[in-house]
Amino acid sequence: MRDHHLLRLAQVYAATLGITLTATAYRATGGTNSHVFANMLQGRRIHATTRAKLTAYFRSNWPPFLPWPEGVPRHPRRTGCRAVGRPRGEPRP
Repeated sequence: MRDHHLLRLAQVYAATLGITLTATAYRATGGTNSHVFANMLQGRRIHATTRAKLTAYFRSNWPPFLPWPEGVPRHPRRTGCRAVGRPRGEPRP
């Protein structure tokens, strides 16, 4: 997910729940980066690890009564399944 998508999700989420972007960032990062969305608004980029954490948070914690914003991709959650291929432990040819 791209930075502008995450910022859009944060804005909709915060407005709907009546909280600030700082509070949203605190929740989404587990308290480790409460200024991530403020930094994004200033044009700063975010680290891939932070992006993955934010993406996972919104996918798992999006309110069921709130429609997912238009134009923001919502990929299915990973199920933990491995890609199809040779069975684990089987030697390579």
